[in-house]
Amino acid sequence: MRGLGDEDGVVLTVWKQVFRRLSPGGPRARLAVLIFHRVLPAPDPLLPDEPDARWFETQMQWVSRWFNVLPLPEALERLGRASLPERALSITFDDGYADNYHVAFEVLRRLGLTATFFVATRFLHGGQMWNDTLIETVRAATDRFSTCVRLGWVSVRSRASKPSVGRSAR
Repeated sequence: MRGLGDEDGVVLTVWKQVFRRLSPGGPRARLAVLIFHRVLPAPDPLLPDEPDARWFETQMQWVSRWFNVLPLPEALERLGRASLPERALSITFDDGYADNYHVAFEVLRRLGLTATFFVATRFLHGGQMWNDTLIETVRAATDRFSTCVRLGWVSVRSRASKPSVGRSAR
């Protein structure tokens, strides 16, 4: 992340004032919660809505500059006491994917940010959720098909190259 010049500092101050009005502290406080499921080591075409490490780090740098990040239990307790700081935000992860620890946690640790992790304990000793089974089945089928094409076992032609079927005009 580049350093702030005088002009950037003014812009940052103005935006923080805007966020202060949208998310005040104290009795009128609001808590924002960012919810993630996964943070992938690299982009994955079969998981286009899941952030990768580079995107996540960029977003977390932005979050660390603009918000007061609190662990969810503390944020909820302070919300109940009407003592949340302005621009309060908590970060959570659902399901407990391994990449939460191996990728996301490392980014959060480097930036000094906290998060709350909810772990689906049913899959701690193996197995996977149905949606992951479906995605990995598609991935395996795609890989196998690509291999068959590369080996020449399957030929791929576009529909435009096929002769049209039907009567010709007389």
